[in-house]
Amino acid sequence: MNKEKVKENIENTFYSIISIGKVLKNSKFFNDIKELKGSTNECVILGNGPSLRDSIKNDLKYFLENKKIFCVNAFAVSKEFVELKPDYYLFADPGWWVEKPRDTVKKIREDVFNALIDKTNWQMTIFIPFEAKDNLLLNDLILKNKNLKLKFYNKVSVMGFPFIRNFFYKHNLGIPRAQNVLIPTLILALNLGFKKIYLFGADHSWHENLVLTEQNVLCFKDVHFYNENEVLELIPIKNNITKKTFTVHEEFYSLYITLKIYFFIKEYAKTKNAVILNASSKTYIDAFDRLDIKSIVHNNNPKK
Repeated sequence: MNKEKVKENIENTFYSIISIGKVLKNSKFFNDIKELKGSTNECVILGNGPSLRDSIKNDLKYFLENKKIFCVNAFAVSKEFVELKPDYYLFADPGWWVEKPRDTVKKIREDVFNALIDKTNWQMTIFIPFEAKDNLLLNDLILKNKNLKLKFYNKVSVMGFPFIRNFFYKHNLGIPRAQNVLIPTLILALNLGFKKIYLFGADHSWHENLVLTEQNVLCFKDVHFYNENEVLELIPIKNNITKKTFTVHEEFYSLYITLKIYFFIKEYAKTKNAVILNASSKTYIDAFDRLDIKSIVHNNNPKK
C-alpha cells in the first residue's frame, strides 16, 4: 500500500469517527423526508449563478415542462420565481435564521421572506435545517401563507469512508459538508427519489469576483443572475463563528473542499441509480457530466 493510500485511509478513519460522533450527538433520527411517489422522476435544481440568466434566455421554460423544480436562497426576489413556480425551496446558510446577521444579509432576508409570503400562490415545500426549527421568522412563513410547508433536514456534516457517508446520507442523518447550498439540495433531491437531476446556474465562479484590498482584506462581489445590472459592494469574507476575515489560501481551500464534495455526491448518486447532469452554460463543477441545453431545446422544441 503506497503512502498516499495510507494517508487517505488515516484521514477517512479520522473523519468517519468524528462524523459518527456528530450524528449521534446532533442528528434528529426521526424526520419526514421520504421518497416521493410522484408522476416524474426528473427534477431541475436552479442555482443562482449569473449563467442562469443565459439559460433562461435560451428557452429554459420549455425544458422544465414535466419536471419538479428546486430553487435556493434568494431566488424568490426574481421575477422568474412566480413564472416558474418552483416545487421546493431550500435554505442552508445560518444567515437565514441567526438572530443578528450583518445588515446586508438582514435586508435580503427580509426581501426573500416577504416575497415568499406575498407571491407564493401555489403549493411549495421549504427545506430548512433542524437547527432553524424554532426560528420565528421561518415559522412565520407558514402562518402567513398556507401554501408553504416546512420540512426539516439534518445538516450535520458527514465525511469519511464512502460506505459510512452513504449510509448516513441515505437515512437523512447527515449531508456532505455544506460549503454551498447546492450540496444539501442535491442530497435531498436524490433521497426524494429523483433519478435524473439537472443543474442550472451552478457557476461556482466566485474566485473571479474576489478582491484583495490594499489592507489585505479579502472581499467578494456577490453576483447572481437576478442582480447582474446592480452596482455591487465589496463584502469581506468572514468566518460565521469567529467573525475573522478569511485569508486568500483559506478561501481557496474552501473552494477546493466544495468542488471535491461533488465527487462524493456523484458516488452517492450511483448507489441510488441516479444521474446528475450539469446543464449550466458556465460552470467550474467538473464532477458531473455536462449537458448542452441549447441543442436539446433547439432540436425538440416544436416552436423553434
